[in-house]
Amino acid sequence: MATMRGLRAWLSSAFSLGAQRRLLEEQVRDAARLQSELEAARAANEDSLLRIAGTQRDILARLAAIDARMREVTPLRERVDALAESAQAQARALQDELREWAAALERLSARQSDRLDEVEAMQRRDVTTLHGRIETLAPPFPALPDLDSNATAAWFHARVEAEFRGSMDDIRQRLTVYLPHVRSLRERPAHALDLGCGRGEWLELLRDEGIAATGVDENEVSVDRCTLRGLHAVRADALEYMRRQPDCAFSIVTAFHLVEHLATEAVVAMLLEARRLLRPGGLLILETPNADNIRVGATTFHLDPTHHRPVPVELLRLVVGFAGFEVIDILELHPDEAMRDVAASEHWPPTLLNLLGGPRDLGLVATPRLADPAPA
Repeated sequence: MATMRGLRAWLSSAFSLGAQRRLLEEQVRDAARLQSELEAARAANEDSLLRIAGTQRDILARLAAIDARMREVTPLRERVDALAESAQAQARALQDELREWAAALERLSARQSDRLDEVEAMQRRDVTTLHGRIETLAPPFPALPDLDSNATAAWFHARVEAEFRGSMDDIRQRLTVYLPHVRSLRERPAHALDLGCGRGEWLELLRDEGIAATGVDENEVSVDRCTLRGLHAVRADALEYMRRQPDCAFSIVTAFHLVEHLATEAVVAMLLEARRLLRPGGLLILETPNADNIRVGATTFHLDPTHHRPVPVELLRLVVGFAGFEVIDILELHPDEAMRDVAASEHWPPTLLNLLGGPRDLGLVATPRLADPAPA
């Protein structure tokens, strides 16, 4: 019985030892697996350490390079700082100089303004004096006295115009040379004033261009003929009519074959009024016989007994400029074709041809100057 208990105890102890052995073997296997994992982790850690060490070496090398560059840049930065400080000093000096210049210009402007006021006052006195001379020395538009009750000066001058001026169709065709200048006007609708409108050929051309136009003439016959053709014409002394109009009332002022009827003082007065009446960018158009053509100066000019004196282009340009205009075009018009044929057949030299067969009329186109230059 005791033997059985001992056997059972031995068997129980044997089973317990087996279980413990199996447990120990599992722990040994777990330890081996952990050892393997630890060795793998150690190897990976060593690789990471090597990479980190390499990275550290690269960083140190870059830091060393940066330090070297900084040692190179430091002198440049110091130089830039010095240049910046110098530039600031120069800028402050320049600002001080500019303030001095501005003060000097302001003082000069004040003196110039006073001087311009003096000049303007002198010009007003001169214009007043000139107008007084015009009124006392020369009538602006000389007229013939009546011949008798049936043949007045107006009819006589109308007959002279019909006989020697040319047909209305011819005159209309000749005047078309000025239309490109009229069409170049930026301001529309335009309003034109034609001084000494005569039979109204230019008024008709302007009407065809869609431009409102007023003609002024002392000749009652001419004004009546214009009115009958539906043109707006006024019988008046041209200068007196201009003086009644407001400033900048017209875009175009024209005078075809009028200035040669007037004394120089009257021409200047008319141009001064035209300057006042014209809007900025407007046009002044004048036409007169060409005194450089000998046949015109010696013969055809005197076919109109109301002509006062020829106006050479140099004088015309001078008075136009004096009145405040800028000349933009000079047109040499209407050469004597018959005389040119004679010159060709007789082999005239060019100079003689120009003197006898050159342009019989001169046209001048001008525009108001924006600002007159200050006197020296």
